[in-house]
Amino acid sequence: MKLKPGSVPWLLMFDLRLMLRNVAGRMHVSYLRLLINVGVLWGVLMHLLAWGIVLGIFAVQSRITTMQADLTLSVLLLLVFITVTGISMNNVISLVFLRGDLDMLCTSPLPVHNIFATRALTIGLQAMLLPAFLLLPVANVAALYGRFRWLAMYPCLMALALLAAGLAILLTLALVHVIGPRRARVVTLVVGSLFGVSIFLALELPNMLGKTTKTHAEQMLMHWLHTARLAAPDSMLWYPARAMQGELWPLVVLLVVAAVFFLAVTFNLQRGFLLATQYASGMDTQTRRTAAKVSLHPHFWRVMFLKEWRLVYRNPQLLVQIFRTLVYLIPAAFFLFRDSTLIGGDHVAAVAALTVVLAAQLAGTLTWVSVCAEDAPEVLATAPRTPGNLRRTKLQVMLLPLWLALLPVVALIGIVKLPVGIWLLIALVGATLSMGLYNLWMPVPGARTQLRRAMRSSGGMQLERMLPVLAINFGWAAVAFCVPTGHWLSGVIALLAALAAPVFVWWRSRNAEPVLSY
Repeated sequence: MKLKPGSVPWLLMFDLRLMLRNVAGRMHVSYLRLLINVGVLWGVLMHLLAWGIVLGIFAVQSRITTMQADLTLSVLLLLVFITVTGISMNNVISLVFLRGDLDMLCTSPLPVHNIFATRALTIGLQAMLLPAFLLLPVANVAALYGRFRWLAMYPCLMALALLAAGLAILLTLALVHVIGPRRARVVTLVVGSLFGVSIFLALELPNMLGKTTKTHAEQMLMHWLHTARLAAPDSMLWYPARAMQGELWPLVVLLVVAAVFFLAVTFNLQRGFLLATQYASGMDTQTRRTAAKVSLHPHFWRVMFLKEWRLVYRNPQLLVQIFRTLVYLIPAAFFLFRDSTLIGGDHVAAVAALTVVLAAQLAGTLTWVSVCAEDAPEVLATAPRTPGNLRRTKLQVMLLPLWLALLPVVALIGIVKLPVGIWLLIALVGATLSMGLYNLWMPVPGARTQLRRAMRSSGGMQLERMLPVLAINFGWAAVAFCVPTGHWLSGVIALLAALAAPVFVWWRSRNAEPVLSY
């Protein structure tokens, strides 16, 4: 069937094809090969996994009540909705600010409302791809067993995509108008990434609460479910869960509410879209002027510090990676301090080892961005400083703030167990400094605007690059765990491996040609 040019389906197919081609380009495969690989993975492997899940659901379905089923599905849908909203916010930023084609489309003879409706649909569909990839095979396998109501998962996921896209557009455009396009881009990417890790925190929440708190929370929840009017069996609170189970009226209500909300957002915020596009094109007229003190003889270290960390602040991808690293420390902190019995064992040392690994990865990213991804190397090359002095200063201005940020963690663990705190301090300094020297002596130049791609290609499959990084990360982590827990032999071996890695990198750099242009 040939679609009418300029219509919403025609524009939607264009956006989806462009998305697939971009993914194929990032994966360095052809467009056709990407479709074949995804089709085989989804059609075969995911359905085989779904088959086991469906059989497990059938086995326990007769032993749970209707309220328990509704509660489980409601929690699942809430997690999916939060995740899809976060991804949709990132997609709004990408399609409005980064792609740069929205202003061109608005000047074309195509209907403007078709353009915005298509772009909003693309935002929701892209965000729903991963949940649909994981959940729809379950519905397909259940239908093979005669449970055709499970196919209601298709329209339910579509409704969630519309709701998430509308909410993401509202939040993102509101941020653009309140704090400006530059800050809105940073905040949106960071908040979207935190939405994305919400599933991780939700899955760890029962373990973080502990037995006593978890039992008390379960009792409060059951009391609310049996007494609250909002939790009554006929309440609209359970409509999404009942729609997932194939009940007609809740499914109709969910679809109608999602469609009305999506259309209201799309057709009433066209002006907001246009203003955001103008901001993205550099047409923001609301500039803020701030008075700055100019020094004719600024301190070199201070200049480098302000330069490097201002670039970090303006790099949303790097901020997202930093926030994600910090989020993974939250469950570890709960595990450590919720129960006094954990403090008596090796759990403190395990948390210290995890902290070392995360700090080493963060130090590697920060020093790579500063040393290897310099935006203006020709300017630094003309500075009245030697290249070695410039690189060492870059290393200092990136590592010192990281060490200061990690001091409260070291102090907290040191209060709990002093030997663990001392060895954690040693391991943190050794791991972060070693990762900085790794990027100094074995640099892989790249663009800081393409952080993810550059970091993937920097390691590659080269054994001589992988082994030093692994030795630094896990060697110092093993030192932080083994030495304070009395495993001296393992600790000494790990320390030798961790020290040997930067020595190997330094020896290799002596015979290598310089790759940095400053």
